[in-house]
Formats: sequence, C-alpha cells, structure tokens
Amino acid sequence: MADVIFHGNCLDGCYSGMVTFTFLNLLARYCKRPLLDIIGEFFKAAKNNLVDDPTVVPLGKEFMEVPNTLPEEFWLYDKTNSFHSLTPGTFTEGFLKTMLKTEHRVVILVDCYAENTENLYKLAAAYQYVLIIDHHTTALESLKAANSKHPNILYYFTEEKCAFELTIDFFSRFFGFDKWCPPKLFEYFVTASKYVRANDLKLNETFRTKHFTLGIFDLNLEMSSHNSGLFRRLAAVDLELTLSRGRGTTWQ
Repeated sequence: MADVIFHGNCLDGCYSGMVTFTFLNLLARYCKRPLLDIIGEFFKAAKNNLVDDPTVVPLGKEFMEVPNTLPEEFWLYDKTNSFHSLTPGTFTEGFLKTMLKTEHRVVILVDCYAENTENLYKLAAAYQYVLIIDHHTTALESLKAANSKHPNILYYFTEEKCAFELTIDFFSRFFGFDKWCPPKLFEYFVTASKYVRANDLKLNETFRTKHFTLGIFDLNLEMSSHNSGLFRRLAAVDLELTLSRGRGTTWQ
C-alpha cells in the first residue's frame, strides 16, 4: 500500500505517524477500495482545485463494520505498509536508495519533508503519489517548488497547528476519517493533540500540557520505527493516568 516517513524522537512526529498508521490500517482491513484508487482520486481533485468540497473522497459507505475497540494485532507492523522514522540530517543517500527499492506506489511524509527539494524530486520519480503533511516553516519554499514542478507531489501545510493536529485534520477533511475511525480512539487523538500542540508550538502551555508530556516520556518508549510496539503502546495510553504520572514526575 504505502511507505510512511515520520519525524522520530518527537512526540508530535510519532503521534502523526500513529494517525497515519491508523488511517492506512483501517483501509487495509475494513475498506473495500484500494488505497491507490483513493489517493489517486484525491490527487485528481486537488490538482483540479476541488479540495474545498466538504469531503473529497467520502469513504463511509465503502467500509465494512469497524469495531469500536480495535484488536491488539491491529497495531502490529505487517508488510501492508512500511514505516520509517527520521531525525533531522538522517535523510541520507543510503536511506533514499532503500526507499527507492520499494514496490509501493504511495509515500506519505508526516512532520518531515525530505530535507530538500532534490530528495523530493527523487521520491517523485520513484512513487506515483508523494504526499507531505507538515508544519515547519523552513519546509514551505521547498514544498512549493516541488509541488509546482511535479504533478504527483502534494503538500498540506499550516504553521498554526502541530503535525499531529494537521494529520487528523487532513484525513478527516478529505476522507471522512473522523466518521469511520472508532469514536473513542478518535476522541483520544483529538484530546492528546491539544496537549502535543501546546507543547510543540509553545503556545498556552498549562500544567496539564506539561504533565501529559512528562507522563508519556515516563513510559520510556523508543520513539522510532525500530520500536515495532510504539503505536500499540501509544494506543493503550490512559490520559488521566498519564496526567497523574506526569504530575508525580513534576514533583520529584
């Protein structure tokens, strides 16, 4: 289905990766329509300036029944999609060569943009569709240049939101993710994204924001794609217990 690159060692990047994982895995397990068709329809609409429609590619009717509680094996990596975490400076020639060997036709970058336009051009030559969801102002000029040159590159950008919020917004606005994601899981994403936004953008930080961040870090998770249980562990987070644990860390 797709290759996904997310910002590792970063709470915002890992949660963005988790939302993308959830979107793709729900499609793989419960949607009757192939990802390539879905993304292709979106790219066509976007290039024809039709993306202001309420939902560009509504998918609700094409879903089999999604359980309210996803089975634990849902969160395990498989060969359907591949996930890669990067930190600044690690989008190397070696990594790029590995990516270009893929059989997948879609690549999605969340909270990162491949570091320069040349890398984006190489991805565009290898993939049928290149989608970037990012909020870093340093990326904007490169994204604009790549988008204008390659019809198979699209980006979704605002500096007003963290990448976690932006990823939720993107999949909900254009594909109705908020309608067919299990309600409690979606509610968790929305609530957690508010804490991550306040921490990541350094806006209106409250004690609860700091407690949440400390509570997550207290789990000692490896925030990278090398940790195959990362998204499973984040999905199991209890917000109130996390806030409580974070308060305890604050006072130590």
